[in-house]
Amino acid sequence: MAPGRREDFGPRTFHVIKQNPDYTVVLSSSVNAKFSGDPTELECKVTNVSNLRSGRLGVSWLYRDVQPGDVPVSTHTIASLDENGNLIPGKTYKSRVEAGLITVTRLEPSTFKLRLLRTTDVDAGEYTCAVTAWVPSRHGNWKKVAEHVTPALKVSFANKRPVLGVVARRLREATASGSTFEMSCQANIQNLPPGTAFSIVISSEEAVGSPSRKLASLGPEMVLQLEDSSELGRRDGLMLVKTGKREFQFRIQTVQVTDRGFYSCEMKAWTKQPGEDWVEMAKGVSNKVQIAFTHKGPTFDVSISSDTTSIFPWETVKMECDVSVSGTSPATDDVSYEMKWFLSRLRGSNSPSLLASMDRWGVVHKARRNDSSDCSLERLAPRKFALNIHSTQDSDAGDYHCTATPWIRSTATGVWSKAPEVSSQRVFLNVKFALWDSMKLPLLYGICASVTVGVVSLVLGLVCAHCCCKTTTPTPRSRNKLMELEMD
Repeated sequence: MAPGRREDFGPRTFHVIKQNPDYTVVLSSSVNAKFSGDPTELECKVTNVSNLRSGRLGVSWLYRDVQPGDVPVSTHTIASLDENGNLIPGKTYKSRVEAGLITVTRLEPSTFKLRLLRTTDVDAGEYTCAVTAWVPSRHGNWKKVAEHVTPALKVSFANKRPVLGVVARRLREATASGSTFEMSCQANIQNLPPGTAFSIVISSEEAVGSPSRKLASLGPEMVLQLEDSSELGRRDGLMLVKTGKREFQFRIQTVQVTDRGFYSCEMKAWTKQPGEDWVEMAKGVSNKVQIAFTHKGPTFDVSISSDTTSIFPWETVKMECDVSVSGTSPATDDVSYEMKWFLSRLRGSNSPSLLASMDRWGVVHKARRNDSSDCSLERLAPRKFALNIHSTQDSDAGDYHCTATPWIRSTATGVWSKAPEVSSQRVFLNVKFALWDSMKLPLLYGICASVTVGVVSLVLGLVCAHCCCKTTTPTPRSRNKLMELEMD
């Protein structure tokens, strides 16, 4: 050591510069959906990893819709895997992730996969994956130090959008009530995979643009179902069968007057993966086929009358409905009537409630009642029916009307057909407020209570007088003192 030179061996502070992890992320598509309902798989692979050491990798899958032009779009998180490997579904995709329709997995420490079990039109768009690097911090937690986001990968169907067109045509025209009507529904398809299943629903409208009602349907598994409950009695008269690979046939065995209108077919194309549910791919609605024959039978009308329009509670009222026929009147045995009675509790209301009905075989059905009154039906004549309301209450007040649906039997074929329903005018029933009936029970209760209280008070007073107020006996005067006084 040189003389006069001192060496300083004190403590030194060294700053170690840690480098953040560096890596490359590549996004690719391993499975492309050809048709709606097919699966889609995306793979996010991390390569050229350096400086990760004891760190961990997490991933977030992002989706963005593709809009034409400069329309702004938002990015949604499908699901994420955090530093501990926990799956965190996005808010928009939470139900699909929890149902297993979307899965996020880690195949290798640096390879992640996103699988859409059934790809639909709403899944078409741009996908990206964001890989995050996590390293342990001084406090024992995990700290995010890097994140790499891949360029967007566009996902769309390999084939064009599936198209399903439906054509309906008349096979047999209904010329009169009781005849047979047949129509066929055929599908014209484009861009649908082999093995596609079809379903069909037959609907009818009284006029173009009026509310439609569904009559019958066949699901993708070819199970027939009558959609309209009013047609359950015609189960043998309605037929819907599959006659070809993409063709169905609908038949009405005995056409009635109420069947006149416009008929159409709605068909849907379905696909199904093994062990999964049916997925709709496309649908189409056909043109309309009309049933329009001239009704040559008699015309009907119905009127209602009441023996009184104002009654007191607990009385009985009778309302008669008389059906009239104009034109050629059928024989008594060739016609029957289905009768219904309705009540609108608010005067002028258009929402009446059904009280009771009598079908064409004479079977009576009554609606459930919440009050103490009751009703009964009776047939007074072949075309005259009566509704009796017993023990009327305030809730029985309102507008009453009845409807009649004639059923006519053809003399040639013996087939019964339903004529259009006719409705009567309304008659108002007023239930008076009985003052004495409403007051007699409170008065009777008050009198009984007063008498009871008086009797109890009297008995209580007598008992108290007998027990608490005893009489004192006077002391007799001595006779000896009187005798001494007389002697004096």
